[in-house]
Amino acid sequence: MTRLLRLESVTDATGFRKTKLYALIKQGRFPSPIRIDGASLWPESEVAGWIQQQIDTAPRGIAPVASLHGGARR
Repeated sequence: MTRLLRLESVTDATGFRKTKLYALIKQGRFPSPIRIDGASLWPESEVAGWIQQQIDTAPRGIAPVASLHGGARR
């Protein structure tokens, strides 16, 4: 059985604020909530799947020092 998550749980799980989540939803880059009795709820399995996809496709490694400081260090 899949649990349904409220916005607070989704923001906790993703680390994103409400405005960022809804922007991603609008762009088709995050699962849309379902509406039940006026509440926006996300199936936990969809949120977990999205998080796993981000982990699987995220670039790995450490950024070069120059890019962290906006230019080459001398």
